[in-house]
Amino acid sequence: MAGGLSLDDPISTIIAHAVHNLTSIHQARPILLASPAFLPATTTNNNDNDDPEAEEPVLTTIATETDRLLAILQLIDTLPALHTPSVKAHALAIARLAASHSSAVMVMAADSLTNTTATTDPSSNEDSGGGRSVGPGTQSGAQAHLEVLSRHLRDAREELDSLVRGVPVGVRGRAEDGFWVSRAEVWEVLGRVKDVVGGEEMKVVEVLGGRLGVEGEGDDLIKLDDEEAAKLGLPQTTSVRVELWRAGVR
Repeated sequence: MAGGLSLDDPISTIIAHAVHNLTSIHQARPILLASPAFLPATTTNNNDNDDPEAEEPVLTTIATETDRLLAILQLIDTLPALHTPSVKAHALAIARLAASHSSAVMVMAADSLTNTTATTDPSSNEDSGGGRSVGPGTQSGAQAHLEVLSRHLRDAREELDSLVRGVPVGVRGRAEDGFWVSRAEVWEVLGRVKDVVGGEEMKVVEVLGGRLGVEGEGDDLIKLDDEEAAKLGLPQTTSVRVELWRAGVR
């Protein structure tokens, strides 16, 4: 449920809706894994050595991406430093994406429970193997839906990763006076982001480089020069405006 959400809602409310619907998608996975409608033929032959998870990469991808999205969203919820307009807007997009797919996935799970029950009920013997047959149209349609969902979740997670890494953490100041970065705040957020997001460094770390120094050492505030401010997407500072004015009157 996310139809009534908008950017006017608090980010915590948006994240709560996204988490609820992503959790619903995740909870459907073990049910789908047990259903012949969602497994390749090699996993429906009663071979005890079969590993359904190994045979169904789409469901595995969905589980992995929902896990990662849930972890990142919960991190954002607890770190006000990450509450930027772009992060909030993407969290809303994820809430809507999850809502649009969760109902369909839960219906698939309910249908798969019916199919699985029928296969173990002798009175439902509709095929030569003693189980309820699953039509190829049902199977291919369900697989196609899950493949689309897995791609959407992966794309949403990669975009959220990028937005979180790009947050100008610890920045304070304004264009008229210039900008500074708090080392303490960068170190505090950096550790938590790396634990959850991993991969590349945050943008502010790449921009500062060696100037960030060692955690707990040196002055807290670092004055950004114009080039650093521009790389972080901050408004042009006074010195840049002065130089542009000088260039224009020469």
